[in-house]
Amino acid sequence: LLIAIALWVVSIIARGGLIAGVQQVEEEGDTSFGQAWRAGASRFWTLLGISILTAIPFIILAIILTATAAVGILAAVGASSGFEEVALPAIIAAITCGAGLCCVLVVLGVILDQIRTYAERAAMLEGLGWIDAFVRGWDVLKSNLVPTIILWLIFFALGFILAGVIFVGIMAFTLPMLGLTFAAEPGLWLIGPACCGGLVAIVVFSLIVAVVETFTSATWTLAYREFTGIASAEAAVPALEG
Repeated sequence: LLIAIALWVVSIIARGGLIAGVQQVEEEGDTSFGQAWRAGASRFWTLLGISILTAIPFIILAIILTATAAVGILAAVGASSGFEEVALPAIIAAITCGAGLCCVLVVLGVILDQIRTYAERAAMLEGLGWIDAFVRGWDVLKSNLVPTIILWLIFFALGFILAGVIFVGIMAFTLPMLGLTFAAEPGLWLIGPACCGGLVAIVVFSLIVAVVETFTSATWTLAYREFTGIASAEAAVPALEG
């Protein structure tokens, strides 16, 4: 649990650091891990507040979904106890409500995740507080809906391809191990190859995911700069000074 909390904290700071790193490169032409990390850490509580705002609707829907599942279970118990006339409509209603809520959850998740994406950039690039940044993220999404959808679809396709590559990689490692297991008697000798192969696979897949995540975050940051006019304003300053 402590490791999970630590990784969650690091992930929040890292997201802010990636945004700050792109901004530093655009403004100064260079960045470093320390500079980007310090910028992300300085805005940790703001980024945390944005994450909490994003999670609130999910928590509410999860409670409703849990209550709906509980009604379905109680109705099923009632049906087995001889109350079919009351239980059957309750089961149908619970299944219908549960399916509808799941669909709402998926759509809401996509929208809120995109608002969070823009809100984090509003916090890092414009120095807004967590509530103002969330409102700003919603405004940017509304004003640039079509290009946002296009970018989202591109990244969705990229993620789908990446998932396929990872699946093929897992199968390429798993199938030979299964072949060895069935071809010979299982023994302790399998532990070494399995651990080494699993470690190599984790490192390789982590590197792939890291590169894709960095590219995705940088692209969203550059897009936000264009959507909000930050890039144009920065380009105009040297021209005025000249």
